[in-house]
Amino acid sequence: SGVSQWQVSLSIRVEDGTHGTIYAVAQTPTTGTILADALINVTYSSNVIVIGPTAGGEQKLFITQPADNNSVAPSGQLEVTGRVVGPFDGDVFVRVIDSRGNVLAETQAQLTPINDHGDFNWQAALDIDTVEGSRGTIYAYVPTPFDATAPIADAVNVIFGQDSGSPYVTINDPLPYQTVSIEDPITIDGTGGRLFEGNVVVRALDDQGNVLTEDSTTINSPNAGTGGEGDWQTTLQVNVAEGTRGSIVAFSTSAQDGSIVAYTSVDVIYGDPTNTANFVKITAPLPGTIADPGQTLMIAGTADRQNGNQVHVQILDEQGNVLVDEPRNLNPSVDGDYGVWQMLIELRGITPGTHLRINALTASRFDGTTLASDSVEIVVGSAQP
Repeated sequence: SGVSQWQVSLSIRVEDGTHGTIYAVAQTPTTGTILADALINVTYSSNVIVIGPTAGGEQKLFITQPADNNSVAPSGQLEVTGRVVGPFDGDVFVRVIDSRGNVLAETQAQLTPINDHGDFNWQAALDIDTVEGSRGTIYAYVPTPFDATAPIADAVNVIFGQDSGSPYVTINDPLPYQTVSIEDPITIDGTGGRLFEGNVVVRALDDQGNVLTEDSTTINSPNAGTGGEGDWQTTLQVNVAEGTRGSIVAFSTSAQDGSIVAYTSVDVIYGDPTNTANFVKITAPLPGTIADPGQTLMIAGTADRQNGNQVHVQILDEQGNVLVDEPRNLNPSVDGDYGVWQMLIELRGITPGTHLRINALTASRFDGTTLASDSVEIVVGSAQP
């Protein structure tokens, strides 16, 4: 034991003025248990790093364990810990996502205050059962059902069990469910390894799986052509209506038969529709949510207030039968020129495993034609004990 100093040099590639954090952690070498940690907020600059309080009370969320690209048990209880920098007054949820974007588990985290500034540590335990050697993502977020701004979130990529030595590709940015600006090309980056000539194909898809655009890149490694591992990056220019849902996928193919040997996907929204003439957006629940039939489900979102000041909410089952079709009035938002809406529903009586489609629509008050719509799919899961 004793006190000593440490120092490290990091190469950081971001634009001047980018806000971020520097996080240091001490762990036991055998179990990885966190013994001590510290976090500061910074502004990155080519000349100087300015250390100070979070600008404007900005909130940030971090996953501290497991670390990015670490291995976790493929089955049983998965422990996830993190920190949220305040001032914070809300809830943190954690979900585990497989490489295809499917939600494997989700739970609400427990928060523990750590100081008088509104900062909290959080922890969550999720029951999972997935394939040994497969890869996925742990995503932590703060729900913002009545806010058009980006949610507070973080994500890490993990390996379930022992690394199988198979080809792989991951996406680091954008985060799952992120609204990405389409005014300029979207920057996408990730990691990959053991790929034929280091090749990665990146596509932007709409929510029907149609290819909007694609590009090819290679991993940044001197051994890229011989199975090496490294980072990759590319940009995609997407031309769709603001608010269009879709996904970013990255994959690599076999040299022998062209089959896909490595694949990953993240759900995104292309562009922020808030400033468009007609829009509606479902902010809760997130796509893929596993809804507990024993709990009340909140459906909420935002919409413009130009026509009718009302949103129609529909819930359809797997056969397309309409289970719910109700109007919801808009209330003025607190911090924007748009409206907010919500609906609370009970899922009792719906068989676990049932997939439901939630639609939200706005219509013209003159002729009833649909002006804007949004849609997400959820699944009814097992009731909590």
